[in-house]
Amino acid sequence: MISNPVRRFVCPHANCRLVLWHKETMKRHIEQDEHRGGFVFKRKPTTIPTLSEEELDLEFDRALAEIIKQIEDSVKDDDE
Repeated sequence: MISNPVRRFVCPHANCRLVLWHKETMKRHIEQDEHRGGFVFKRKPTTIPTLSEEELDLEFDRALAEIIKQIEDSVKDDDE
């Protein structure tokens, strides 16, 4: 069985059991005594890549060309 390499930090407080992805955030949670009842699971933060206008235009053109190619291929298959 493959174990998940991502570490999660669980609050040791019995009534809290908060799960966080970062050790520093968990330390701050414990220091500020922010315990909640129940089980709370915060998602791993995601970073959204930012593209320039030119990169967005190129990406759009590439995706549009791929869609047009798929349509042409499906029409060609229907004709055969």
